[in-house]
Amino acid sequence: MEEKSDRNRATPLRISAPGAETRWHRSIRNTKPDVPLMILRMEGAGALAAAILVYSQTNNGWLMFALLFLVPDIFMAGYLLNPRVGSIVYNFAHSTLLPLLMVSAGFMASIPLLSGVGLIWFAHVGFDRAMGFGLKYADRFSHSHLGSRSSKTTAA
Repeated sequence: MEEKSDRNRATPLRISAPGAETRWHRSIRNTKPDVPLMILRMEGAGALAAAILVYSQTNNGWLMFALLFLVPDIFMAGYLLNPRVGSIVYNFAHSTLLPLLMVSAGFMASIPLLSGVGLIWFAHVGFDRAMGFGLKYADRFSHSHLGSRSSKTTAA
């Protein structure tokens, strides 16, 4: 009877303790940059630039832009309840769908304030994407569609 080598044996799923770093985590951290992730972040920067460019043509003031730019981050407060609620509330405010609908409605109805607020919101989402913050999964704040962000960095 032939015995399977360790190389061919299926690896059981391991659930690591929070903060525990596995060999897989270390290997991922030491890889070359992720091209799709870089493209997604560049798209976020492009969305930010486009929103600012269009906003500059709306006759809305830059003070309003500065005051409202970080308002979507108030939705992080959902994480005070739990990660599941937090991810739902955060994703509601950090999806591009609602700001684009608001911009479209504002332009179609000739309501500059509505389109301006939508552009500020869209610029915020683009900024977050460019900085690597994506839509959140329900397990923890740092786990997003752009990958996991860790506040701890360890030497290789």
